[in-house]
Amino acid sequence: MGIRMGRGLLFTLLLGALFCNGAYAKFSRYSFPKDFIFGTGSAAYQYEGAYKEGGKGPSIWDTFTHIPGKILNNDTGDVALDFYHRYKEDVNLLKDMNMDAFRFSIAWTRILPNGSLSGGINKEGVDFYNSLIDDVIAKGLIPFVTIFHWDTPQALESKYGGFLSENIVKDYVDYAEVCFHLFGDRVKYWTTFNEPFTYSAYGYGKGVFAPGRCSPYVSKFCGAGDSSREPYIVAHHIHLAHASAVHLYRTKYQPIQKGQIGIVVVTHWFIPYNDTEADRGAQQRSLDFIYGWFMDPIVHGDYPGTMRGWLGDRLPTFTPEQSALVKGSYDFIGVNYYTTYYAQSIPPPKSNELSYDLDNRANTTGFRNGKPIGPQEFTPIFFNYPPGLRELLLYTKRRYNNPPIYVTENGIDEGNNATVPIKEALKDGHRIEFHSKHLQFINHAIRNTHAHTSTSNYDTLIAEKLIYLSMSNGVNVKGYFTWTFMDCFEWGDGYLDRFGLIYIDHQDNLKRYRKQSSYWIEEFLKRHSVQASFNRYSFPKDFIFGTGSAAYQYEGAVKEGGRGPSVWDTFSHIPGKVLNGDTGDVADDFYHRYKDDVNLLNDMNMDAFRFSISWSRILPNGTLSGGVNKEGVAFYNNLINEIIAKGMKPFVTIFHWDTPQALESKYGGFLSENIIKDYVDFADLCFREFGDRVKFWATFNEPWTYCSQGYGTGVHAPGRCSPYVSTSCAVGDSSREPYIAAHHIILAHAAAVRLYRAKYQATQCGQIGITAVSHWFVPYSNNAADRGAVQRSLDFMYGWFLDPIVHGDYPGTMRGWLGARLPTFTAEQAMAVKGSYDFIGVNYYTTYYAKSVPPPNALKLSYDADIRANTTGFRNGKPIGPQEFTPIFFNYPPGIRELLLYTKRRYNNPVIYVTENGIDEANNKSLPIKEALKDGHRISFHSKHLQFVYHAIRNGVRVKGYFTWTFLDCFDFVMRFRIGMERQIVSVLVFVALLCNGVHASFNRYSFPKDFMFGTGSAAYQYEGAVKEGGRGPSVWDIFSHIPGKVLNGDTGDVADDFYHLYKEDVNLLKDMNMDAFRFSISWSRILPNGTLSGGVNKEGVDFYNSLINEIIAKGMKPFVTIFHWDTPQALESKYGGFLSENIIKDYVDFADVCFREFGDRVKFWATFNEPWSFCSQAYGTGILAPGRCSPYVSTSCTSGDSSREPYLAAHHIILAHGATVHLYRSKYQATQHGEIGITLVSHWFVPYTDNAADRGAVQRSLDFMYGWFIDPIVHGNYPDTMRGWLSDRLPAFTAEQVATVKRSYDFIGVNYYTTYYAKSVPPPNALRLSYGAEIRANTTGFRNGKPIGPQEFGSTLFNYPPGIRKLLLYTKRRYNNPVIYITENGIPEGNNKSLPISEALKDGHRISFHSKHLQFVNHAIRDGVRVKGYFTWTFMDCFEWGSGYLDRFGLIYIDRENNLKRYRKQSSYWIANFLKRKY
Repeated sequence: MGIRMGRGLLFTLLLGALFCNGAYAKFSRYSFPKDFIFGTGSAAYQYEGAYKEGGKGPSIWDTFTHIPGKILNNDTGDVALDFYHRYKEDVNLLKDMNMDAFRFSIAWTRILPNGSLSGGINKEGVDFYNSLIDDVIAKGLIPFVTIFHWDTPQALESKYGGFLSENIVKDYVDYAEVCFHLFGDRVKYWTTFNEPFTYSAYGYGKGVFAPGRCSPYVSKFCGAGDSSREPYIVAHHIHLAHASAVHLYRTKYQPIQKGQIGIVVVTHWFIPYNDTEADRGAQQRSLDFIYGWFMDPIVHGDYPGTMRGWLGDRLPTFTPEQSALVKGSYDFIGVNYYTTYYAQSIPPPKSNELSYDLDNRANTTGFRNGKPIGPQEFTPIFFNYPPGLRELLLYTKRRYNNPPIYVTENGIDEGNNATVPIKEALKDGHRIEFHSKHLQFINHAIRNTHAHTSTSNYDTLIAEKLIYLSMSNGVNVKGYFTWTFMDCFEWGDGYLDRFGLIYIDHQDNLKRYRKQSSYWIEEFLKRHSVQASFNRYSFPKDFIFGTGSAAYQYEGAVKEGGRGPSVWDTFSHIPGKVLNGDTGDVADDFYHRYKDDVNLLNDMNMDAFRFSISWSRILPNGTLSGGVNKEGVAFYNNLINEIIAKGMKPFVTIFHWDTPQALESKYGGFLSENIIKDYVDFADLCFREFGDRVKFWATFNEPWTYCSQGYGTGVHAPGRCSPYVSTSCAVGDSSREPYIAAHHIILAHAAAVRLYRAKYQATQCGQIGITAVSHWFVPYSNNAADRGAVQRSLDFMYGWFLDPIVHGDYPGTMRGWLGARLPTFTAEQAMAVKGSYDFIGVNYYTTYYAKSVPPPNALKLSYDADIRANTTGFRNGKPIGPQEFTPIFFNYPPGIRELLLYTKRRYNNPVIYVTENGIDEANNKSLPIKEALKDGHRISFHSKHLQFVYHAIRNGVRVKGYFTWTFLDCFDFVMRFRIGMERQIVSVLVFVALLCNGVHASFNRYSFPKDFMFGTGSAAYQYEGAVKEGGRGPSVWDIFSHIPGKVLNGDTGDVADDFYHLYKEDVNLLKDMNMDAFRFSISWSRILPNGTLSGGVNKEGVDFYNSLINEIIAKGMKPFVTIFHWDTPQALESKYGGFLSENIIKDYVDFADVCFREFGDRVKFWATFNEPWSFCSQAYGTGILAPGRCSPYVSTSCTSGDSSREPYLAAHHIILAHGATVHLYRSKYQATQHGEIGITLVSHWFVPYTDNAADRGAVQRSLDFMYGWFIDPIVHGNYPDTMRGWLSDRLPAFTAEQVATVKRSYDFIGVNYYTTYYAKSVPPPNALRLSYGAEIRANTTGFRNGKPIGPQEFGSTLFNYPPGIRKLLLYTKRRYNNPVIYITENGIPEGNNKSLPISEALKDGHRISFHSKHLQFVNHAIRDGVRVKGYFTWTFMDCFEWGSGYLDRFGLIYIDRENNLKRYRKQSSYWIANFLKRKY
C-alpha cells in the first residue's frame, strides 16, 4: 500500500505542477461575473432583406433608400444580408463563436404590414420570428429583442406623419403587445427602442436618415421639416410610447413571462476641450442633449434642466400623469458607445437658424491642438478611445442611480475595399484590440469601488483590493454586445463600412467568411470546466487555505493515552443511534498516523490545518480538579509542532461536540450553567499549553447543530428530545433544552474570549472567534409570508448565535415567539457577550427554499416547529441545485456568496473564515478504489464555491480563509462511516493546482494596459564613473564624496559601475530582461563642464549620450531621461551657491535646452528633476547629501547652512527652473519632437498613528511637506496651505507671472515610492532651532506598539508596505486631478555582505516578492481609475547609494566589486524577464 500511495502522490504532484505552470491565463469571459451575457447585434432593415417577401409592408427606410442620392452608391436594404432566408446558417455561426445571446430587432411592417392592428397581423412574419427565436434558443443562445430599430411603417408616416403625431403612441403599443403576446413566452429581454437620439436627431434634425426631414437652412436636400422643433416632438412621443409599452408589459405580461424590459440609448463621452468652466459646461450640455434627453425622463421624470432652460416652449412638457408613467420605466438600460469627443463652448446660434445640432452650444471634435483624442477610425467621425466607455458607465452610475446596464453596441469599422483580397480583408487585428480594450474598461467599471480609509490594518487593505461583480459600489453592467455580427447595410453609408465579425462577400452571393476577430471572440468566450487562471493568487495574499477535521471523527484511540470518555463514546455504542453501528473508536487512527497525514496536507500545499482538541483527552474527567492528562497534552503539542514544521498554521477548535461524559453524568453537561466554569478551565489550559504557537482559536464548532440535533431532535449526542419528536429519545424537552444549551454555550464562549483577551492575547498575539453554520434560504414564492419564513429560518439557525455575539441579544423573531422558553441575558452578560469575537467561522453546505407554515400545536412545541417554515430543496418538483448523496444537501454555490453578503450587511462586516464547505459521495464498497478516487464532482463543488467566495470578497466581504470539509473520509456522525484505504483522492489535484507555490502565473505584463511601460532606472553619478574622463567637469558630489566621513567607508562615485565604458554590455542585459525602457540621467557637468553655456559644450559628453540613446533604441527600448539628478556643477556651486541663487534658473534652462536640441529627436520622455524633496531636505536641511549644508544645531558636521530657510529657497528655485524648462520645451520643441515632459517626485505614504484628529493632521502635514511641497505648485500654482500658514516669510512666494509658468507645467508626474510610516502629531519645535524636519510637527515611524507596519528592510528606515503605493496613487488622483503617472522608482535593498558567496547573494526572493506585490497594488490603482502609465524598478544594477556608498544593493544585477565590477544576474532579473515576456 505504501508503494501505491507514493506513486499516486507523485502523479498528483506532477499533474498539479502542470496545472500551475500553464501559459498566461488570458483575459476572458471568466474575468466577468458568472451571469454576464456576451452577444452580438443586428437590426431588421440592416440584415433581413426580403423587403417585398413574406407579406412584409414597406417602412420609411424602403422609401428613403430608393430616393437617389440619399444613400452612398444608392445602396439599399432590399436584399441586405438575406438573413430572412439564411438565418439558420447564421445562427450556427453565432453558436460557433460561443456567444450567449443574439440581439436582433423585429420589423414592425413584417408583423403589421400597415402599421396598425386594425390592418391585420401578418402570419408569415410571425412565423419567421418564431422560427428565428426557436433556432436561437435551440443553439443555447438567449434572444435579446429590440421592438423598434428606426423602421417606422410607411403607412403610418403617410397617414399622420409617424412619430410627429401622438397617434403613433397607440399604434406602437399595439404592435409591442403583439410581440409580447406571440414571442414573450421565450423572449426574456425586450428593448422598446434603439437609439432614439439617432432616430430623432438624424431623421428630423439633419435629414440624413429616414424619413429625411430638416429645416432648409440645415440642408437643401430636405423637402420639409423643422430642425428646431421636430426632433424634440418625435423624442417626446418616443418617450410616451416607450413608457406605455413598459406599463403594458409590467401589468399584463411580466408576472407570467418573467422577462425584463428596457430601452437602448446611445451616447458619446465628452471631455472639456480646455479646463475652463465654459468648456465643462459644454461637456455637460453635450451629455444632456444626447444622453440625458432620454435618460433623465425615464430615471428622474423630466428632461434635463440644461434643455428645459434653453429650449423653452420648443421642448414638449410631460403632464404629471405622463411624468409618473415615464419615470422608472425600465428594468435595465442598454448603452451604445462608439467614440469620445472634446467639447468646447461656443456662442448661442442665430435665433432664426435654430436647430437641434446648435442647441447644445458646443463644438465637439476628436482633435485638440491637432492631436486626436484616440486613433481615428475608417469612419472619420469615430475615434478609438476605450476609457470613454468606463467614464460613461461611471457617469451613468452616479447620475442615474446605478441601473442594470447592457452595453448593447460597441464596435469599430474598416472600409469596404473591393481591391483587397478577401484573405487580407479577414485580418482585423484592430477589431480584436478594440473589443479587448473596451472590455477591459467595462471590467474596470464593474470593479470600480472605493476603499475604506479609516484603518491602516494591513489585512483590511489587502482584502480591499479584491472587488468584483455588480456590487453596490461598482457599475451594474450585465452584458456586452459587439456591433455587429456581420458586415451589413450601414444606413447612410450603405455598404461602405464593415463593422462585422463576419465578412460578407457582396461579389459572391453574400458568402460569409469569418474574420480573425470572430476566432478571437470564440476563444475569449470559451467555457472551461476549471479555470486555469483561478487559483490562490486570485485571493488576497494573506488568505488562508486549509482543510478540517474534528477529534472524535479522526483520532480514534478512544481508550489510549489517558483519554476519558465523551458523550459520543457513549452515544455511538447505543444500538441504532449511528448507521451500521459505526463508532469513532478507531476512526481514521489519526492519533497514531498524524505525521503521515500532515505530510499529505503539506503535499496539497495547504496553508493551515483545522482540528479540534478532545476535551476528555486533556481533562479525562472534564474538570481541572480531576487532573490534566500529560499524554494528551503531549499529543497535541507534537501535532502542533508537526504542522508548523511543515510550514502550516494550526487552526484550533476548542469544542467540537464531545462533552466529557463525566460532566454529562455529573450535572447534565450544557444543560447546566456549571459547564461554563469547566469549559473556561479547559480553554485556559489550551491557551496556556498551546497558545504560544496557535494563533487561531474557535471556541465552539456549530453550536446550532449541537443544540438542535443533540437536544431538539435527539439524533446527535447526548440524544435528548421530547417523546413526540422521536420515540428513540429516553428523555428531553425539545421546546426548551435546545435554547438552554445554546445559552450556556454563548456564555461559555464569551467567558473564554474574555479570559483570552485579558490573560493571553497581548503576549500570544492570536485571534479568537466562534464557528457558526447556516444554510442560505430563498423564498418559496415571492410573497411577504415566505420572505418572513426566510428571515425566521436565518434567525433561528444563524442569528441564534451571531446576534448575541454581535448585537448583544437574540433576534427579535426568536424573542417574540419563544417568550419565557428563551433564556435572557443579564445586563452584565449582554455586555460580556457583545463583541466577543475577532473573527467568525462560517460553515456552509446547502441552500433551501423557505415556505411559511402555520404555528405548531401548542402541546407539541419543538425547536424545529418554532421556525414556522418548511424548508425544502425542491420547488414545483425541481431541485434548487443538484441533490447530493446525502439527500438533505443541494449543491448551490451562489448561496455561499449570499450568506457572506448577508453577514456583511447584518453583522457589521466581520472578519470571516469559511471553516467548512464540502460535498460527499457514498461509501460504495463494491466500487474499485481506482474508481472511488475519481471525484470530479468535488472538484467542481470547491471550484464553484471558491468562485462565489471570491465574488463576495470583491463585494467587500472580509473573508480571510477557506477550509474544505474534510481532509480525510471520516466518521460522519449519524449519516455514514467511511475511511479510504489510500489517503488521497483526485480532488487533491484541485488544491495542488489552486494552491501551488511560486509567483502568480497569470499575473504578468498582460495584466496591465497594452501601452504600459516597464523599465528600470539609474543615475549618472551613481553609475557612470569616469569622473575625470571625456571632458567632464566636477559636480558637487565629486567634492562631497571626497570629504572624509561624508560617505560610508569613504566610498565615491569615481568609478561607480563604470557604466561610461560598459554601457553597451549593460544595455544588452536590459534587453535580456525584456524591459521596455531605461531611465537614466544626464550629467550636467559632462555636457557643460563649467555649468554654463558660455563655458562651452563638451562634444565628448554629447557623443556619449548620443551613443547611449542610440544603443537603447537599437535594442528596442525607450530612453526615459532625467535632466538633473542631484549633481550640480561644482563651478556653479562655487560661483553663486548653486540652487540657493536664482541665477541657477537660467543656467539650468540653458543646460536643458542643449539636451532637448541634441537628444530630443529620439528622447520622448523627459523629467526635469529627480526627487527635489530629497535634494532640498537632505542637502540643505540635514546636510547628509551634497552640497552638505545645514544649521549647526542640526548637525555639527555642517560647516555652513540654515536648515530653517535654505531647503525652501533651493526648492523654490528648482520649481521655477522646472517651470521655465517646461515652457521652453513646449514652445520650442514639443510640436516637432512630440515628446512629453514632467518631473519626478518622491513620497512616502502615511497612516495616522491613532485615529484622532491630531494624528490625521500629522498625516496631511507629512504629505504636504514632502509631496505637496512640489506637486501643489505645479498642479495648483502655489504651496500647500499647511506650509504657507506655518512657514510664513521663510517660504518664498510666487509672483503672478511665476504662478502662470509653474501651474500645469507637466505632461506627467513621476512618482518614487519606497515605504510607509505612521504619523503622530508632536508639538511645534523650539523657535530658536527651526528646521525643515521639525516644521512638519509629526513623528513618523514604522512602528506602532512595537509592531512594524510591514517587514523592516535592510536599510532599517524602509518598511515593505505594498498597499501604500496604491494609497499614494489614489491620493494623487483625488487631490491632483488624476495626472498621468509613471512609477519611476520602487525597490528594496539587501546588504553588501562580502562574506556571502556570490551564488547565495544572487538569491533575492525578497525582491521578487517586493516587486510582485507592489505591481499588484499598482494594478489595482489602475483599475481604480488612476492613470498610471509605467513602472520602473530601482535599480538596474547595484550602485553607489549616496551616503551609504556601496553598502546597500538595490539592483536586479549584482556588481562584484572584488572582481573588476563583473555583472551577475540576480534571481529577480530572471523573474522580471519572465514577467515581461511577450507572447508574440
